[in-house]
Amino acid sequence: MSRAGNKQPSPAPDPPPEGVGIGKLEVRDPRFAELDRLIAHQEAAATTALPLPDQRHSAPSRGEGGHPAGRSDSAAARLPEALRGEVIEYARLLARRHRAVFEADPKLRDRATRLFRRELPPKSRRPGRPQQPSVTAAIRLRKQFHQQFPDQSPQEGWERIAQAAIPGYGDLPPYRQSQERARLRQRVKACERQRRRRRRAEKSRQD
Repeated sequence: MSRAGNKQPSPAPDPPPEGVGIGKLEVRDPRFAELDRLIAHQEAAATTALPLPDQRHSAPSRGEGGHPAGRSDSAAARLPEALRGEVIEYARLLARRHRAVFEADPKLRDRATRLFRRELPPKSRRPGRPQQPSVTAAIRLRKQFHQQFPDQSPQEGWERIAQAAIPGYGDLPPYRQSQERARLRQRVKACERQRRRRRRAEKSRQD
């Protein structure tokens, strides 16, 4: 027998795996559909999150004086035009006249701002009980009478103050006049002590 007759037939090739076709379109397993959708969603989100080239390198907007625009610029823009111009002009005037003082103390600008704000209306009522009209009048009259009558005794001065500050003082009996006069004096002294404490506290905050 010849060699050609002894040749063994070659084995048949293995069938292609499932989902892979020869000469045909690829067929995906339905089990991978959800995974494909998840990958596509993540790629789309990553592409959207990337900043544009001009946004990555764009410089922040600047306000007056070269500082970044922020809340101060937006607040200044809301001011009436005439008032805004006067505030800027006065601030620049202070900067020219007192530049050395402001540069020597970085916190001076904040203290000056608080003082400027405190002088503008409407002024908030100070904490504590509202002051009685008789006490307010007595404080004013005490300074006035001290200049008008420098030689009067304290008793004479408080008698004159009580007559002007306490309504109906002249119609009261003597013992009631003495009580009302002493009560008024105590309230005036307490009010003056409170003012001194408040001034010392404000001065310590400014320093």
